[in-house]
Amino acid sequence: MQKSLFVKKVLVKGFIFELSYINRDIFEGNHMDAELIYYAKAAAFLGAAFCMGFGSFGPAIAQGIIGMKACESIAKYPENANKIRPAMIMALGLVETSAVYALLIAGALLYIGFAL
Repeated sequence: MQKSLFVKKVLVKGFIFELSYINRDIFEGNHMDAELIYYAKAAAFLGAAFCMGFGSFGPAIAQGIIGMKACESIAKYPENANKIRPAMIMALGLVETSAVYALLIAGALLYIGFAL
């Protein structure tokens, strides 16, 4: 029962604080159950996978919609193509930043998972 309570504390409060607590107890020789490290590693790796999966799904859909609407606008108003194209590129860059943030968070979770 104590294992599941501790794993919930790791998932709710955040990885860095609780995992450093696990490492300190093991390295000081308190002989905490070593299975908790494997649970924390699995949580970090699964969190990174879900972060990249869900974090890249939204921007991919949004970029497709932006490209579709820009092509429709250029087809309707070809004389405004020089105004539509830069706006589209700026919108694509803005949408892509959320995928980059998801990549950074997933990288941080992978670093924590490998650091244990």
